[in-house]
Amino acid sequence: MNFLKAGWRKLAIINYEIDPALLLQYLPIGTELDYYQGKCYISLVGFMFLNTGLLGLPAFIRSAC
Repeated sequence: MNFLKAGWRKLAIINYEIDPALLLQYLPIGTELDYYQGKCYISLVGFMFLNTGLLGLPAFIRSAC
């Protein structure tokens, strides 16, 4: 049984390089930043989540828009 089942539509991602020192104070204990080619990035992700079902139940949200 799937925990979550949904359709993802109109996905948009924006990545921005950031100084890691600005993020360190917000990290939960026991976690660390990931780096890509020696640089640290933050991401903003937007998408439409359609026909969402949880724990095998029928979709309870057909469209959020």
